[in-house]
Amino acid sequence: MDNVRALEATLYILPRGRGRPAKVTPANATLLAAIRQQYAMTYRDLAASEYMEWLGLQGVHYTTIHKAIKRLPETFLEEAMRILAEMTSNSQITAIVDATIFTLSCYEERVVKLKETKARITVKLSTIWVADKHVFHGAKVIKGVSRATSTFKHLVKGCRAKIEALFADSEFSSRKNHKLCADKGIKAVIKPQKSATPKAMGCPAWNDNVRRYKELGYEGWAEETGYFRKRFSEEHAFGMLIIKYGDEVTSRTSIRLS
Repeated sequence: MDNVRALEATLYILPRGRGRPAKVTPANATLLAAIRQQYAMTYRDLAASEYMEWLGLQGVHYTTIHKAIKRLPETFLEEAMRILAEMTSNSQITAIVDATIFTLSCYEERVVKLKETKARITVKLSTIWVADKHVFHGAKVIKGVSRATSTFKHLVKGCRAKIEALFADSEFSSRKNHKLCADKGIKAVIKPQKSATPKAMGCPAWNDNVRRYKELGYEGWAEETGYFRKRFSEEHAFGMLIIKYGDEVTSRTSIRLS
């Protein structure tokens, strides 16, 4: 219960208008959403469960719970993710940043050759998690299949745990991302693109990484930096997400390193 109250105090910053207070607060809705997913419960079962009594919500209709969960904004859920991750992570972490593409089970209307058609919605999910423990500290969703380079700053700056080292594939390779890590004292192991050149342009960390990559080749660089050990051993984290939520989203690509 103390954790719920802490979550309530930290997260309950949504603007509220006049009227009666909500029966199910945002913090309660976040916890109930997590419980529902964890135990694959229907809203009816959730309304009749002991969790409702534990939260002091006896007698609340299941449709009220559903509406409360639907009203939660993306930023609220991400903040809840961070708080829960902080409860289980060490003060200093080794982080993995990765992205994958999902095709959602919903459609949007498009005009193709002057004809209206429906197409499945595709999004790219970028996340940051703790190596070994697989605890997610942040997430960012962008529409379509464009490169997720821009999501890197959001994930790294949003992680409140101290990041000692960070591993990411070439999708996140840029001078800005290397400079961000260098400024925060993070050892960045980011695979360069094949076309990358060592020209620093104000970022010595980029120069060092690309130059070493060119000298050793991919396999030598990956062995020296630990990229093989960390990235391949952590590759299954997205796979677990797909298994967990496979009925609601479908991965368009196999989970593999680029």
